[in-house]
Amino acid sequence: MDTVTYPDPLVVTALEPWILRRADVSRHPVFAAGAGVRAIPSALVVDGSGRVLARQSGFLDPLPFSRWLDGVRADPVPDTDTPKR
Repeated sequence: MDTVTYPDPLVVTALEPWILRRADVSRHPVFAAGAGVRAIPSALVVDGSGRVLARQSGFLDPLPFSRWLDGVRADPVPDTDTPKR
């Protein structure tokens, strides 16, 4: 996703309201487990308190990924599949 999806202008525009952070889950396995990461790549939308609002597991091309981001922004419902800490 780093070479195809994230640099695409559709995705760059869709990400404008978000703060993007990347985590290498092989170097931060505790974070990955706590966030419920089960596949690589994964994208998580997290609110200011650390609550996961949405997750996307697996590769997406730019158009479906930008649509996913737009959908999350339109309806940021907390993800009920996130492990409790």
